[in-house]
Amino acid sequence: MIPRSFHYYWTGQEFQYVHYLAVLSLLKSTPAARVEVHCEEAPEDNAHWDRLKQLDPVHVEPVDFDRLIEVAGLAPGDFRPFLRLAKVVHRSDFVRYLVLATRGGVYLDFDTLVARDLSPLLNHSILVGYQSPDVLGNDVNGAVLGAAPAHDVLRLCLQRVRAVPGSLRRFRPDNLRPGLLRKFFLPYLHWCDTGPSLLTALSHELHGLRASICPRTYFHFCDYRRWRTIFESTPLPDDAYVIHYFGKMSFEFTRSIDEAYVRNEDSLYACVAKRCLLERG
Repeated sequence: MIPRSFHYYWTGQEFQYVHYLAVLSLLKSTPAARVEVHCEEAPEDNAHWDRLKQLDPVHVEPVDFDRLIEVAGLAPGDFRPFLRLAKVVHRSDFVRYLVLATRGGVYLDFDTLVARDLSPLLNHSILVGYQSPDVLGNDVNGAVLGAAPAHDVLRLCLQRVRAVPGSLRRFRPDNLRPGLLRKFFLPYLHWCDTGPSLLTALSHELHGLRASICPRTYFHFCDYRRWRTIFESTPLPDDAYVIHYFGKMSFEFTRSIDEAYVRNEDSLYACVAKRCLLERG
């Protein structure tokens, strides 16, 4: 069974109102024993971040990769090549695997909004959902990822992340000097190498994981190609638990979202968020 604890990851200064609503929607829909925000770079002079920290039972916890890796029973030195290369998206993947492997619970991205109580989904040992296949054919999305502590799938995820730098080196051209390789090639991990690609590959290799993936309608994932549908008057599937929007264009758009937008608009996002605000009063 998945523990009733929830996790997010944040780094950077631009913490938006929608990111605050992501956590508020969880708290208003689902009884939570604890919510941990694992933070590398905390926003400064940010009213939304300050409001987030005042929510109960939210705890902001600085990310210490060496400590997390050691708690997972692994060697920090084995992951330093990966961390030297990893961009924010890859670091967030790594954080979710580490935290869930050691503590269990449910990890959610900050570009999500919880539409209904997640409690019925916790009566399993692993929780992950399908997405529409991306351009590489990946159809499993870890934006909502839950597991019991020490679950084998999370251990495999950590092993795959540790192997990423070595996998990239296998593709180096013979005439490319190692110095140039490190400078120009290795830093550019594909955004999904540690996320959808990894989870999709494991879902095909492990029959038990494929069988336990939630139905596609449970998590309403809208990628960068369909990001506008979240902010239009489109219906939410009756059995959807979470909506997820991601990509540069949606991030640009959500900068303009405030409480007035939520209360006055009839988009899918506003309708789900409105219930959250009304319940809060």
